[in-house]
Amino acid sequence: MDRSTAEQFLEAAAWMEGPLGLMDSALSKLEGAEKEKYQARVASLFQSQFELLMGIINAFPELDPDGKGAETYKALKKKHAQ
Repeated sequence: MDRSTAEQFLEAAAWMEGPLGLMDSALSKLEGAEKEKYQARVASLFQSQFELLMGIINAFPELDPDGKGAETYKALKKKHAQ
């Protein structure tokens, strides 16, 4: 993967934080077995996003949202905030 493609994935991951946060908030309105069912599905989405980010970070450490790429990632999240 080249850097330009990695940056596209990073932007998509930043965009996903908004919808994933909404899903996480919606879980608080559910109870019992229904909550467990959806909690597992939302957790799977978070895990997929994490794995995507780790692949990018391993290839391009300078894009790490928790490191040198923090300002860039923060700007991308802001760009896609609802």
